[in-house]
Amino acid sequence: MATLTWMKRLQNDFLSHDASELNFGSGLRNALAISLPLLVGVLLNQIPGAVVVAIGALVTGFAGLSGTWQERLRAMVEAVLWVTAAAWVGIFAGGTISILAIVFSGGLSGIFSGIRPKLAQSGTLGTTSLIVFAGLAIPRADASKTALEVLVGGSLQLAFMLLFVPRQLPSDGSRSLREVLARLAHYTLVPSRDSDLSVARSLVVAEARATDVAMRPERRRQLSGLLYTVDLIRNDIVSLHATRPDDGIPPHMDSIMSDTADLLHSLRRSIPLPREAIIRQHSIPPVDPVLTRLKAAADRLPSTEMATRLRHLVESAESFLAIASGAQHTLPIGRASRRSRTSWSQLLQALKGDSSAARHALRMMGTLAAAELFSHLAHVPRGYWIAVTAVVVLKSDFFSTMGRGLSRVAGTLIGVVLATGLVLASGSANLLGLLAVPLLGFFMYSVLNFNYSLYSALISAEIVILLSFFEKVPPATAMHERIVATLIGSALAMAAYAVFPTWQRSTLPSQLSRLVRAERAYLKAIVTEDRAVLARQETRLWRSQTAAAVDSALKEPGFDAQSRTRTVHLVAALDDFTTALMGLEWRFETDQSPSDAAFLLCCQDLAEALTVIEHCLTNPRGKPVTLVFQHRTDAILSPDLRQTAETLEQACRSMVDWDLRPGTSPNPTTV
Repeated sequence: MATLTWMKRLQNDFLSHDASELNFGSGLRNALAISLPLLVGVLLNQIPGAVVVAIGALVTGFAGLSGTWQERLRAMVEAVLWVTAAAWVGIFAGGTISILAIVFSGGLSGIFSGIRPKLAQSGTLGTTSLIVFAGLAIPRADASKTALEVLVGGSLQLAFMLLFVPRQLPSDGSRSLREVLARLAHYTLVPSRDSDLSVARSLVVAEARATDVAMRPERRRQLSGLLYTVDLIRNDIVSLHATRPDDGIPPHMDSIMSDTADLLHSLRRSIPLPREAIIRQHSIPPVDPVLTRLKAAADRLPSTEMATRLRHLVESAESFLAIASGAQHTLPIGRASRRSRTSWSQLLQALKGDSSAARHALRMMGTLAAAELFSHLAHVPRGYWIAVTAVVVLKSDFFSTMGRGLSRVAGTLIGVVLATGLVLASGSANLLGLLAVPLLGFFMYSVLNFNYSLYSALISAEIVILLSFFEKVPPATAMHERIVATLIGSALAMAAYAVFPTWQRSTLPSQLSRLVRAERAYLKAIVTEDRAVLARQETRLWRSQTAAAVDSALKEPGFDAQSRTRTVHLVAALDDFTTALMGLEWRFETDQSPSDAAFLLCCQDLAEALTVIEHCLTNPRGKPVTLVFQHRTDAILSPDLRQTAETLEQACRSMVDWDLRPGTSPNPTTV
């Protein structure tokens, strides 16, 4: 049964696609950077050199597909430098030295996977380039010339990014904000944990967009103000769902939520389009009729708290419309820095033998050494394809290696056959091949996040056609050799992971402890009225990252049913705690001087309980605990605060079932 479930997941991953991830703009930009040197090479009859320039542009293009302007710039500069150095070393070193360089480069990319993913991506691109150029029959005397051509291609791709991306950013900002409102409207009608998490993830993306320095300051201020207002609206909606009167939900609550969803769609349509003025003239659009209906509904609500929340939601929506029209300016809210920096402390942490980054680096180095030695000792023609396949298939987690690995193998086989057919049809003039390179590049970059199998087929075909300019062998022979090398490289990568695995579930306690720490900081910020907005944003970021880690861990085999249940319950308790904190923040905003001393004492108990839970998560060899709260919730005077405290306390009690190790029987210790 477990095998059938795992195979079903592989099938779903192979066929899964997301039309919203199609990015034809990036595909066109990167394809132009590849096509230009090829066109110049044909006109000047310098096709081999033009192909090298195109390879530099092709590889560098992957580093600039996502992120803010400054993130893309940094990643592409790193990729250009790494790939250029790799081309020179791969050609000039040769023999044993080139093998050592390949192994070392693969190890660095593995270490950087635990420090900064973008830098790890540059390392993977550089390692792949090192393998290819070391395997091509390019004279050592041409090492500097070839490296310079790679540098020109990478710089050309970088120049295209600098030229086009700033023009695309207003569109990106608008799309990300509209995506937040669309997902929030869905959550309003379907208040599930998954839809709530979807809103949180989209907010994380949109907030990153709003800090991009490539946008005009006016636009950044406008987007920041809009996002801040949307966050307030989200808090109101979450609180409305969480608030339940003693006599149940009012009969017209469904119509209120339906009107709220319609309001969110109206706000979505009010966002300035990319080609409109950055800041419109000061003219507030007519009040949407749905606002009038919601104001009237607030007067009919039997619960004073729910009515107050609904009125606050309407006021926030009106502020949103004013900011969108340019009639009201909201300065960007200060944010905690989320930029991942490469520091010595991070590097030392990644170098520890028990870290996932160190294990991935060792696994990568061993796989590359085995691939290179096998191809040399067995005298495999074009054996560098084995190492190229291995470095692309081997990832730091199980499902990306095994699941995506199979998609990569299938896509590569399809791409090799496709490319061979194109090369055969092109004849000796290579005209069809030169035309196919930019066309394949356009679709390859466009579907990168649409479907991984399709992307694998396109990139394999692209590489085969480019390398065909250097390999003077019959296409059918080259196709057979590449298929064999692909199977060998994939088998090596999967065998390496099977022998020396890194299970995501082993890192879950550390990941979950960070979320608990963020929630404790959020609780303290609310009670002390000190930068609660920043604490909420930080909690949202860790919650999104933790959800991704848990999802990856649940796909791993060998994770027994008991541990899966505990993990799901723990995550559900953390989500409940976060939701209750959002409602608590709203209460403190409406009452700036809470005087319920019993509630503040209960908050101290909650903070201490979270400290205990965090300690348990970071010390997985310890014993499960049973929490004891010193202060009584029934002593809290305010019924609303009492209910919130009870909800938070219950969430804490649900978190103590923290042990994620299979086969461990609880032995509670009272704290």
